[in-house]
Amino acid sequence: RNDYNEYGQLSSRIGAKWELKGLCYQNKEGLKNEDLKTLCSYFNIEDKKAIDLVFNLARGNFRKSEKLLKRACEFADGKAVELKHIEAAASFLMLG
Repeated sequence: RNDYNEYGQLSSRIGAKWELKGLCYQNKEGLKNEDLKTLCSYFNIEDKKAIDLVFNLARGNFRKSEKLLKRACEFADGKAVELKHIEAAASFLMLG
């Protein structure tokens, strides 16, 4: 076994330039949140205030946003998710 081969494999995996962004990110044109809107629409949430609340609570983190939205859907009990459901879900999750 040759240690150099392991380093070569590692180099090939990290050698590419990756630009990772959250569900929302700031660029020259302003705040981009299409990914967050898409995630929220999957849970039938289209209200701008609700989307903004999800953004403020989860800070663009996909996993936290998804957990928050899943829990909010549980609180909504098959009905449309409202702000009160998102707020209730946030009180049960560690989002910090």
